[in-house]
Amino acid sequence: MKNNEKYKFYNEFSIYDLRDIGRNRGVKSPTQLKKHDLIVEILNIENGKKEPHVKTSKQGRPTKKTINFNINSLIQEKNIYLEQEEKNYTNIILSFLNDFKDLTFIIYSAIENFIQNHEEILKISCFNK
Repeated sequence: MKNNEKYKFYNEFSIYDLRDIGRNRGVKSPTQLKKHDLIVEILNIENGKKEPHVKTSKQGRPTKKTINFNINSLIQEKNIYLEQEEKNYTNIILSFLNDFKDLTFIIYSAIENFIQNHEEILKISCFNK
């Protein structure tokens, strides 16, 4: 499209639509320009005759960074953590019980061996009482 055709094309838009187009193209303060001037600025930027305005804001206090979180996800993470901890404690208790069972078996076996090896002595001491 030639500039004249582009001008006619943009001239068909309302001032409000042109302001939006101007903002998107990088026109500085499109609300302060008249329709004709706004179209000329848009065309200048599109043709490379003018650099688009880059908006930099140096006024006012910087915005506070907000922490975005979802309470449900926090609860879910906590529940997963607690389930994992419960599994860890359960594994520790099961390990302890297995060790205790093994120790009980060893003691029982030792007592049984002692009784078998010293059966004669135990019989004599039981009858003497």
